[in-house]
Amino acid sequence: MSMSKKTSFARIKYRVQQVGRALLPTFTREELQWAASFLSAEEHEVFREMAPADRRHCLDVAHICRSMAEQLAPDQRRLLLTAALLHDMGKRQGAIRLGHRIFFVLLGSRRSRIVPFKRWPLVGRPLHVIARHARLGAAEAKKRNWAPDLVALIRHHHDQSGSMSDENRRLLQMLQRADNLC
Repeated sequence: MSMSKKTSFARIKYRVQQVGRALLPTFTREELQWAASFLSAEEHEVFREMAPADRRHCLDVAHICRSMAEQLAPDQRRLLLTAALLHDMGKRQGAIRLGHRIFFVLLGSRRSRIVPFKRWPLVGRPLHVIARHARLGAAEAKKRNWAPDLVALIRHHHDQSGSMSDENRRLLQMLQRADNLC
């Protein structure tokens, strides 16, 4: 089998597993307690308001970040894990269903491909929220007066960081790596 066929098969397998996790997300009491230990009461409320599929994804990202963060100082580790648990909070602003998520991936995740659907409220709004969830989440976090470093990690988890310290750029790279693995 050629390398491109192996890569294509691996990508398809990854996407099928992603759909399975989104369809039937499960949580253990222990991991929910673990997650809550990194979040303030307000942050925890936001986490609980996320769709089950998004909470499952954020927990998976946080578990990977935990394994990457062993060498970090405690405050940096806590910031990374908090950002991992809340990085998709902006998705709460749209009625996003599994079909929207699949359609978004099929469109290639490009905003220009989403624009034609803007007039279709049942499709356009959720696609718009998915495309802009990092900005939407960061704007909400900033409005809630959360730590600027946390706001920046949420804002930039899908792009290159703006002005960010080297320490936070390293955390962002860890967050992005973990997010891409999930």
